Amino acid sequence: MPSGTFVALPNISDYPNPGTFNIVVPAGYAVMEFFLIGGGGGGGSGRRGAASSARFGGGGGGGGGITQGIYSIAELGGAGVSLSLTIGGGGGGGAAKTTNDADGANGAAGSTTQITVAGNTIALVAGGAGGSGGTNSAGAAGSPGTAAQFPGATGAASSTSATPSSPSNATVGGGGGGGGGGIDASNVARAGGVGGVGGRVFINTTTTAGGAVDANGSNATIGAAALAAVAGNGGGGGGASNSIIGGNGGNGFRGGGGGGGGASLNGNNSGGGGNGGNGFARIIFR
Repeated sequence: MPSGTFVALPNISDYPNPGTFNIVVPAGYAVMEFFLIGGGGGGGSGRRGAASSARFGGGGGGGGGITQGIYSIAELGGAGVSLSLTIGGGGGGGAAKTTNDADGANGAAGSTTQITVAGNTIALVAGGAGGSGGTNSAGAAGSPGTAAQFPGATGAASSTSATPSSPSNATVGGGGGGGGGGIDASNVARAGGVGGVGGRVFINTTTTAGGAVDANGSNATIGAAALAAVAGNGGGGGGASNSIIGGNGGNGFRGGGGGGGGASLNGNNSGGGGNGGNGFARIIFR
């Protein structure tokens, strides 16, 4: 390298919290790289109903997707141009039911993470859909964020006949939330399902535990914790209960869906859905 030549070190910034941030393109760089995660969908809450009736837990929320890419600084308009970065929040979980014979509440969708320049969107990734509240016939899962380069995973539906099935693992995007435990017409309560794996290709293989009968689902983390720019897991589903309140769904992490809440017997609150994990962005100037 010729004497006196200056080479700027990479300028790396992480944005783990929801909100809108102004980024001024710095001088001395040739390109901007970005890595975006959408917010995870919230889990649905469980049904509160009479004995000897089917009561489904809430469905797990869908995982947020991932979009990544690169722009030259010239394409952005040059050094000094302002970019607007919006980090999507995770969707709220459906509220526990506090009155008898009530279907569960739907979880809210996770919000979009995006970058705009002069009002024009140049990169975008959608959040996951919320899981449905439990009824006497179903507790449907939330779909993943599909407006994405790499979609998240679908959450898991509730079940009254067995512990809810595990969500499919996300290859790159956020994991789906576990389904809340249901109760069948013979009054057999089920445990909550496990939360799905997010960012699996980045050495993340650990699911999030669902709640046992009468217990809350676990909050999600990420199996590859040392890697900051990796999507997280879905929260575990809450266990159903025939004697106390239903278990709450666990919260998703970094784009993971929230777990569904467990069903309950009249006289006891159902389990609330877990919140979806917040979106995330990493911006690098080189």
